[in-house]
Amino acid sequence: ARPVSQRAAAPITNLGHWTKAEVLKNLFAASQKAHNAKNYSSENALLKNLSQSQPAETKALLTKLIAANPTNLKYQWQLAIVLYHCGSYDQAKIVNGKIIQQLKGSHQSLEIQGLAYSLEGKMKARVGRDQEALQDLTTAVSFFEKAKLSDLAFVDTLRDIAWLELRTGRRMQAA
Repeated sequence: ARPVSQRAAAPITNLGHWTKAEVLKNLFAASQKAHNAKNYSSENALLKNLSQSQPAETKALLTKLIAANPTNLKYQWQLAIVLYHCGSYDQAKIVNGKIIQQLKGSHQSLEIQGLAYSLEGKMKARVGRDQEALQDLTTAVSFFEKAKLSDLAFVDTLRDIAWLELRTGRRMQAA
């Protein structure tokens, strides 16, 4: 069986009385609650599901939210992760790169910086740039630790580091 993070999103069909718009609204609201609770793994899973089941609607919603709140980096990161899960890697890289540039050297928004570096590492790992990916993922962990988050808050990043360490033949580091 494939890990949960690699399973396809459940199709949004046969939902009884709920419309696709209501499903989008409710799943997006759940992702916001997960983010606010610092449960980034759940947030990522919900955004992945939305990006695979309702990509156009999810991108439109986030674009609208960013237009109304241009300084809200959470929405910008959420758009980047949705673009990544939709397979729009070049666009995801641009949006995520802007977040990293905006926050470079800042001691604010440590969690968003961690999330942005984690996504940067995922994108580099995807194209085989393993050492650079490990560097970005390790940077993400340092931001999460500076924000005093528990390991459970950034378990996806830790898992990605372990997989890269295994892929590069470093079993001890992976453990």
